[in-house]
Formats: sequence, C-alpha cells, structure tokens
Amino acid sequence: TPEGLRGSVYEIAKDQHGCRFLQRLLGGSNGDGEFVRIIMNEVVPHVAELMTDQYANFLIQKLFDMMPQDVRYKVARVAAPKIISIALTPHGTFSVQKMVETIASREEMDILREALSKDVVRLVKDAHGNHVIQKVLQRFSHADKEFIYAAVGSDCISIAKNKQGCCVLQRCLEYASCSQRATLVNQILRCCLQIAEDPFGNYVLQYVLESNDSKTTDTIAIAFLPHLVQLCMNKFSSNVIEKVLRGASQPVQEMYVETMCSPDVVSRLIQDDFGNYVLQTALTICSSAQAESLVSAVRPLMPIIRNAPYAKKLEGKIDGIVHKTAGNDRNSFAEYEKSRQGEMNEQNCDILLPHHARESSVAPHQQLSS
Repeated sequence: TPEGLRGSVYEIAKDQHGCRFLQRLLGGSNGDGEFVRIIMNEVVPHVAELMTDQYANFLIQKLFDMMPQDVRYKVARVAAPKIISIALTPHGTFSVQKMVETIASREEMDILREALSKDVVRLVKDAHGNHVIQKVLQRFSHADKEFIYAAVGSDCISIAKNKQGCCVLQRCLEYASCSQRATLVNQILRCCLQIAEDPFGNYVLQYVLESNDSKTTDTIAIAFLPHLVQLCMNKFSSNVIEKVLRGASQPVQEMYVETMCSPDVVSRLIQDDFGNYVLQTALTICSSAQAESLVSAVRPLMPIIRNAPYAKKLEGKIDGIVHKTAGNDRNSFAEYEKSRQGEMNEQNCDILLPHHARESSVAPHQQLSS
C-alpha cells in the first residue's frame, strides 16, 4: 500500500530486489497514482547518491522517462553540484546520460550545462565521463554545447593523446556546426606535429584528413615536410603520412616524392618496417614522371631488402609502374627485366645498411583506423 511504502523508498531503492519492486510499481496499473508520487518525492533529496548506486540508478533512469517538469527541475538543482563526480562513476554515468537524453525545459538545460562546464576536460579523459560528453554532443544544440568546444580547443594536445579524449575529439568534429568544426580543425592543425606520433593522437589527424579537404591536408603536409623521415619511420605517424600523400594537392605530392628520391632518404625508408609502406604509397600516387625517378632511386636498393616480408609487394609496385611507362616499348621493358634479375640474384651486395636497419622485420604494416 502507499502508506506502507512511505518513508522507505530510499532504502528499498538500494536493494536489488527492492529496486525491481519499485520499478514494477512505476510501470504497473498504479503507475500514475499515489505510488509514483511517493517514489518521486522521496527520491529527490537523495537523487545524487541514488544516481551512482549499482541498483538505484536503474530506478532513477526509469523516473527520468516519466518525471513532470517541476520534479525534473528539483532533481536538476539537487544533482547539479555533484554532477561531475556522478558522471565519473560506473553507474552514475548512465544516470547522467539519461538525464541529458530526457531534458524537458530550458531551465533544466541551463542548470545541467553550467554544472558540466565546470570540468569538461576531466570528463572527456575519463572512461565513464567521456560518454556523458558524447551524449551532450549528440543531444544539445550547437549553441548549448559550445562550452565543450571551448574547453576541448584550449587543451587539444593532452586530449588528443588520451585514449578517451581522442574519441571525443572525433565526435566533436562529427557533431559540430560549420564554424565550430573550422575552429577546432585549426586548433588541431596547430598541434599536428605534437600528436602525429602518438598512439591515440594519430587517429585524430587521420579523422581530419578523411574529410578530403585538400587545403587542410596541404597544411598538415607542409608542417610535416621538414620531419618527413622521422614521421615515415614511426608506427603511428606513418599512417598519417600515407593519408597525407593520398589527399594532398599535386604540387605538395610532388614535394614529398622529390624528397623521397634523395639517396639518403630512400635508403632509410626502404629498410624501415614502416617507412617502406610510405614508399609504396608514394609509388601508387605519384605522377608518371616522378614515378620513373622514384623507381630509379628504389630499384638499386632492392637487393638489400630481398628477405624482408614486404619486398615482393614493393617489387610488384615497381613492376606495375615499369609495365605502365614502358608501354609497347618491348626493348625498354626487356632491359628493365634483365637489370632487375641481375640485381636480385646478387649474392653479395656492395651497399651497406645504415646503422638503424633492423635485424629482422616486424609483421606487415597495418593501416590504423579510428
């Protein structure tokens, strides 16, 4: 009976079976009666604690689907001072996400927005809190979620290098207005060198590059050019460089290929477990004229990587280019074949491997995705 329930909701809600009992009362034939009023009234003073409880959080989530605006406003006022700590807990995060999903008034929106804005970066980097921020990005209007873009943009580097943060940054770009996206992209571009070699930050750059905006790609490419060899030989940034090569304008692509044709550069890249894949991408995207120059730089070095797992694939790309450029000139192609066979059959190579060459190669390079 309602009288038997009165004064006991708080304790019952924290018990596994008691919580299920209360949820049944909310959904049963008496769901719009005295039981609902008693449960709501007794939950409000303790809502911050109950939102984080392993059992009571399910009751709170169900209540958010049916609370009238006046009760929701009271709940928002009580929970707001502790909303950050609630969102950082394994159970509280779901309660806050449900709260965001079911916001019913401008007043409630303002309370929640102000409360969450107090420590956005902490939420973004947290395993539980980041899901609250992502829910806000999905549900709030562009104006109401501007506080997230302001906080994230001012701390781009540390967020991009964080496991959860790199995902949130991508969602920020996905749900942004045109102006919000442009501002955030510019902030990311300013720190592109600092995050390219990071296990998480590289995903952010790859996501930006996937927008296929050649101006943005060229900006990143030009920033990378003085550090090209280092970036090509890094497990994470090598993936970014490949995307840069595919998306940059032709003049920028030509700058990259010209740099790779340098004897010192091509020698280092071809022997590197990651750099060789950048070379393969360069061979795929470069113009016919530059392909000939790059093949000429790469081909004499093939004997020193003949035992590498990627040697056959690189050789296949060279063969494809020669087939394409030789055309119907049988004599030209025959000369290439004779030269290649002679090089690959050499038992002793006069070319010395630089000191950084690895003793053995790792498993073939895998393209990373966000």
